[in-house]
Amino acid sequence: MRVAKLENTKIVNIAVADSLEEGWIDVEALPRAAIGGHLINGICITPPADERLFLDGTVWKAHLEDLLDDNKKHRKSAADKGFVTTTGLPVASDEKAQERLDRLIRHLGKKPAGTAVTFALADGSFVSLDLTALRQIDQEVGDHRQQAFDRQADMARKIGRGDITDFNALADAWV
Repeated sequence: MRVAKLENTKIVNIAVADSLEEGWIDVEALPRAAIGGHLINGICITPPADERLFLDGTVWKAHLEDLLDDNKKHRKSAADKGFVTTTGLPVASDEKAQERLDRLIRHLGKKPAGTAVTFALADGSFVSLDLTALRQIDQEVGDHRQQAFDRQADMARKIGRGDITDFNALADAWV
């Protein structure tokens, strides 16, 4: 028979035995019983998909701080992902790319009007851009990054209200 050892409600060991020993229970009828899961009033709760989750009644939930940390990671990923500008140019949007763009704009600002530079796009191609075009890209990169911060703030509000309580729901909300 399949048996399990519990600490409080948590399954800490599972084994196959001919008979029940002290401190072990029969879980033959509970195929979902697994180490790390819980057995509460005959209900088997499978182990969490993420070690950071804790059991609240019979539901796995995440600690607020862990959700907020994950939310920050999602924001950084969204902000750094890059995008296609309104003029169809694929551009990088990570902090390093934004700093390079700012330096290039300062550099071109010292040149005669109409001066163009070769600009590397996110897809590896190159394009010739003047100061006006670079400023437009800079504005769109800033807007793109700010949208990620706005989204982070919205997700933080939902986490604070309890609308998002696990990592999968948070990841789905960022899609």
